[in-house]
Amino acid sequence: MNANLEESACRYVLDQLEPAERAAFERQRFADPALAALVRELESALARGVAVVLGGIWKMRSPIASGPYILFAGLDPRQSTLARVPVAEAAPGPDARFVQLASLAQKYWDRPADQPVKEGGAPGQGYAVFDPATNQGFIAVRRIGAAPEGKRYHLWVIDTVSGRARAAGALPAAGDGGGLYFFSVTPNPGARPEELNFSVTAEDASAVALVAPRGRVVLGATTF
Repeated sequence: MNANLEESACRYVLDQLEPAERAAFERQRFADPALAALVRELESALARGVAVVLGGIWKMRSPIASGPYILFAGLDPRQSTLARVPVAEAAPGPDARFVQLASLAQKYWDRPADQPVKEGGAPGQGYAVFDPATNQGFIAVRRIGAAPEGKRYHLWVIDTVSGRARAAGALPAAGDGGGLYFFSVTPNPGARPEELNFSVTAEDASAVALVAPRGRVVLGATTF
């Protein structure tokens, strides 16, 4: 099933199709068992409180955390899979919160089996941990491979409601083969953590002060 049809299915269950588009989609749904099954899966996800977003589904693998938590995003070349990781208590002060976040990122790097969303093991996959309280995080990439000639990998934090992308910096050129890297983004008071997504794109190496992704997505969210 192609990405355009999957996006139409997401828009269908979110009631975002125009009447003519909806009628055409329903005709296709009745004629295509695989598409009908996808619609049922998306409708079931909504009924369970799982967030359905254009470009993929966030499968909330852990209960909504009512106390302090850190976001975990499993990244692959097609989507992000999000979970909230509760922490025992809010660390006192920014330095303590950074240590808390860094320790969790390192734990998942050293012990992948402990990740709340399991990596599939395919080349280029990875994960991000992000603290919404401090707007800081770590991204881990494994076997991502060297960036194409004249390109450099950049990380973005996406607000899926507004479509706004916050630049989180470029991965070190020497780290194209994989590694664990710190990042931070400017605060966005209007964004809610459950509406965030993450994406890594291949951008022109000569570009400076990027404010929006323009290059090919290599990991994470594919629709902004």
